[in-house]
Amino acid sequence: MASKYSISILAVAGLVLASSPGCSAESGPASGVDENSAEEQSVPESQTFTDLEQDPENERAVPDSVPDRALDHFDRDATRWVGEYKGTQLWLGMAKDDTGPCLLSVPRNEDWLAGCGGGQVQISGGGRVYIAVPDDAEQPRNSTPVSTNVFARGD
Repeated sequence: MASKYSISILAVAGLVLASSPGCSAESGPASGVDENSAEEQSVPESQTFTDLEQDPENERAVPDSVPDRALDHFDRDATRWVGEYKGTQLWLGMAKDDTGPCLLSVPRNEDWLAGCGGGQVQISGGGRVYIAVPDDAEQPRNSTPVSTNVFARGD
């Protein structure tokens, strides 16, 4: 069992990591530690994301409870709802500055997480990790597919 001191140290370490140069991850009101595993770089033109190229059949709007700042780095025209994992809704998009994919997760309690990154992006919170990878990448280890490009790990 973790002590309150080790939890505080982990929280501080998480804040330091999330605020490091090259990271572009944010979270909502009751945020946990979220992270972005990709380096800041332009996405090679050869990287494609099938989820973003298909016409959305069951398009869902981002909930009104998610503030505009959550999507500040997203190209909103290139953002699609890609599915649900254990009650958490997921949207995939591309960064406005072409540095890579962006991922937004909104669980039932609506404590959202968002992040953008290089060739792939990873966000985590609430005991789960969500990963967006390009078409030519392998499925992340120990993950469950949510869509063609988005995978989840955790309870």
